[in-house]
Amino acid sequence: MRQLKYLVILLTYVFTQGSSSISDRKTADIERELMKHVMAPFKTELLEDIFSKKTRNVSKNPDDIRFCLYTNPSDSDDFHELRYKDVSTVKSAPIIQDAPWKVLIHGFTQSQNSSMPGVVKNAYLEYMFKGNGTFQVNVLVVDWGKLAYSSEETILPIYTKAVRNVEPTGNRTGEMIQFLLENKAISSISKVHIIGFSLGSHVAGNAGNFLKSQGLPLGRISGLDPAGPLFYADIPHLNGRQLTKGDAVAIDAYHTSWGSYGIAANVGNADFHPNPGINLFLQTQPFCLNLIKTKSLVQVCSHNLAPVFYSISILYPEIYGCSNLAILRTCDKLGQFGEFWSPKSVGNFYLDIPSSGLLPFF
Repeated sequence: MRQLKYLVILLTYVFTQGSSSISDRKTADIERELMKHVMAPFKTELLEDIFSKKTRNVSKNPDDIRFCLYTNPSDSDDFHELRYKDVSTVKSAPIIQDAPWKVLIHGFTQSQNSSMPGVVKNAYLEYMFKGNGTFQVNVLVVDWGKLAYSSEETILPIYTKAVRNVEPTGNRTGEMIQFLLENKAISSISKVHIIGFSLGSHVAGNAGNFLKSQGLPLGRISGLDPAGPLFYADIPHLNGRQLTKGDAVAIDAYHTSWGSYGIAANVGNADFHPNPGINLFLQTQPFCLNLIKTKSLVQVCSHNLAPVFYSISILYPEIYGCSNLAILRTCDKLGQFGEFWSPKSVGNFYLDIPSSGLLPFF
């Protein structure tokens, strides 16, 4: 219950800035929902884990990418694996016909069971659960862990290999979406929304670029703190193709470690900056400054908060960004933050998200 207390404090503060206190009933709802589906899977990928676990070499084979479908709001661990070009896996899948598809792509060192996609996937399932059928989505997790992680080498070669795998992973993701369209699993390309974190943001961009080349332009890509290292300059044979405007009809990006692990560039039609601080060249999340409590490097922690903030926006939509950093305390609320962002809201948006309540996650 101590963990819930911290998270309730966070959410209460977010939803009541400039208004009356949140109701006891609403607080109870928050506790119950977050206990069931959001808190459980979250863990931080610590650097020490990279060197303590012995796994495989980094794969170069797109056939090692797994596609896991989640549609059961009553069981967040229940999934069905869809295999590229295997029609039988599509026919037997519990697909919600005509419902939108949320395609989640994790980042470096992660996999299907990591905090991302876990925290975002579970938020979608929880929103389905409490919607009583009024909100339905097919959640497709792209597990490219074998192409994004190995601890048998030093950290730099691992990352450079993962970066080189961004484009083939994106292409295979695009191929899989096209395959699902051809087999009527996806009713329209307009129903596909890709959400990528870190390197996964650039994977999402490559998927969108592939689909556009096939005459199938994606409607939306959401980039959660798109990765910065090796994407700051054009270095032949070293860096990958980054998420770019035009990879989808609309792109929204969320920057939590601008200038370090996150790219120092606007990449979306709308770019959101939670807790921008006073140093616009190196964004740090205030919560992450307590190294003893977070047990994580400051910028790693800041980077990892992007999926958490996005998951909160799914369950509790009333969070807005301000179009002018100078008036952050008297917000004009022109940009709705996260899942329910409208493509009509374009430009830079700034907001405070108090994050002391996220302590239990780390």
